[in-house]
Amino acid sequence: MNSDKYKIIFKNYEKIAKEESQDVRRVGWNNAQRAEARYQFILDQLKTIVVESDTNHVNLLDIGCGLCILYGHIKSSPYCRVNYQGIDISEYYISQSTRIYPEINLLCCDILVDAQGLIIKADITVLNGVFTQRFDLDQAEMDEFLINMILEAKKCTKKLILFNVMSPYVDFRLEGSYHVEYERMIEMMGQVGITNVEFDENVVPYEYFVRAYV
Repeated sequence: MNSDKYKIIFKNYEKIAKEESQDVRRVGWNNAQRAEARYQFILDQLKTIVVESDTNHVNLLDIGCGLCILYGHIKSSPYCRVNYQGIDISEYYISQSTRIYPEINLLCCDILVDAQGLIIKADITVLNGVFTQRFDLDQAEMDEFLINMILEAKKCTKKLILFNVMSPYVDFRLEGSYHVEYERMIEMMGQVGITNVEFDENVVPYEYFVRAYV
């Protein structure tokens, strides 16, 4: 893949962020209730990790953290043992998030080029909304982008990688959305050496979450 071509994704999200005022819309979610359902689902997975952990703290890496809305949910939840680190390729999002949450560790970089400064071996890595829209990328280019991103995420994850894509089982497909057949997802996860994969299709309509255990 052309090293610059996938950057159309974050550039489109930056454009959206500068045009909207509501936080969930500024990170590309048009429906606040569905956005809340996604965050609650992630918190439920995080709770399981925290409960099962035998250490004092659990490390969470939020790739494509945007405005760190996930951190806001963690902060207001009882999961006080979570060490949060956010990473985003967008300088705009990182600057906005630093202003909102100056206490957290945020990193602005392209994980496919330079991931220096990341938490080493996070317990759970989240990529919420990173793969739902392909914009001007074609399907094959988006497949390659997903594979490369998950490969990098796997390098710094001990237990679980959690991400979402659009469902193949819909009445229609919006132009620019990234729909992935289950069989194709399993195949792509196999290419990065992940064989333990579970799908959650009941979080919000028209998409599904992938739980990839590393």
